[in-house]
Amino acid sequence: LYTWKWDEPGASPQRANDAWSPTSHDVQLAFNGEEAPTHYWQPGYNQFAKRSLKTGAIASNHDLGALCKESMNHLQLLHEDAYALVSCRLADHVILYYDVANRTVLWSASGGKRYSTLSVGTEEDGAFTEGGRAWAGQHNGEAFGDRIYMFDNAYETGKPSRILRLRVDVSAGVAA
Repeated sequence: LYTWKWDEPGASPQRANDAWSPTSHDVQLAFNGEEAPTHYWQPGYNQFAKRSLKTGAIASNHDLGALCKESMNHLQLLHEDAYALVSCRLADHVILYYDVANRTVLWSASGGKRYSTLSVGTEEDGAFTEGGRAWAGQHNGEAFGDRIYMFDNAYETGKPSRILRLRVDVSAGVAA
């Protein structure tokens, strides 16, 4: 992904920088109150960055290191950019909630448990059952209200892909 200048009427777009990134499908404008956006958020392999719309210069970079294992697939900034919901497809299939200002992971839920701070399982009739590999190859986690929706490619399970809906209850320590 390169940053492009689009603001010159009648002119063709011009590349503004050499801020190339291998992932671009989840670029999100940064919150700027009532003012026009001046920055955007962009995921990378293990990190995500806030970049200038005009130059592509990095204003802040958030490195998640081993948690993503070069597989950050999706990024959703929430609550006026205070928190980020991050999907890491291959790193034990983790989805995590990150405090941007304090640069800390508040919780993580993993299809394989290794990086999970929450118990992951299923919920039926109000009863939580922990177990197994809840998902494998999840991506594009998005928060809507009190639920998180994501795709599950069911890597190496022999099962078909599906869409999942999770309810995260941090006080109870569960994602189901």
